[in-house]
Amino acid sequence: MFSLFDTVYILYLFFFSVYKIFNGLTKDILFNPIVIKCLRRFSWLSFIYATISICNWYYNPISTYFHVDNYIRDYEILLTAFIILIFGVIVLFIVEFFKKGVELQNQTDLTI
Repeated sequence: MFSLFDTVYILYLFFFSVYKIFNGLTKDILFNPIVIKCLRRFSWLSFIYATISICNWYYNPISTYFHVDNYIRDYEILLTAFIILIFGVIVLFIVEFFKKGVELQNQTDLTI
């Protein structure tokens, strides 16, 4: 259901978004639409990754080596997925603050 290629691709998108965010934050204009777009992409990727991880956890239990018929659930995967989900919500709040910053910066630029 969730292959290694999918994981690598999502991680690539995560790191690319982080690169674009830090690249946009180091410029003179802190609040710009490119950073907002990358932050929003980062938060949605975290939602997608958490959802896929939870589905993978639920539908693919890990079989133990000792008992072939006995399946166990690895709850660390579930905990990590929920932490990533909460992190995505926090990033969405940060996106709203950045939107307000862009709006205030545009008003200031029009005033001057």
